[in-house]
Amino acid sequence: MNQDNMKIWSVVSIKPNQMSKAEANLSKQNFTYLAPKIEVSKRQQNRFISKTELLFPGYIFVLIDTDGGDDRILRSTYGISNIIRVGSKIGEVPKAFIDALKASFTVKNSENTETLTPGQKVKMIRGPFTGFIAELVSIDSPTRVKCLFDIISREVVSSVLIKNMSLID
Repeated sequence: MNQDNMKIWSVVSIKPNQMSKAEANLSKQNFTYLAPKIEVSKRQQNRFISKTELLFPGYIFVLIDTDGGDDRILRSTYGISNIIRVGSKIGEVPKAFIDALKASFTVKNSENTETLTPGQKVKMIRGPFTGFIAELVSIDSPTRVKCLFDIISREVVSSVLIKNMSLID
């Protein structure tokens, strides 16, 4: 099959602060797109807030029919800034990369304590310990665990929400 006769995944840049508008318009136009998002904790004034942000800020992946004129339609879609090109051709993202990205962002039950065992290493992804690596000490409840942190050469045990951490493989 000729590459010109098939759909390809491409990267599209989003206009600043227009992500929701771009997603709404892509959905209305029946485009298949992938906008992987992560929840991050940021310090704002004297407290931490959780925000959902794009994994690749300002960019999403869109499935484009190269023969169907999708590139022309995309360029005129509200919220879309541009289609990333390599030379004069639309840049193609390998399908294997998209599949791996989808697989890593499938919804998992983060509060499943069956897979947790004391001694496992975890990374804090939300809350005041964001970015810290800890050791799982015990499981307190279906939603909380005790973790051992090494903070400034001092060991500290703290109870944290399971949803605020991820296992390190």
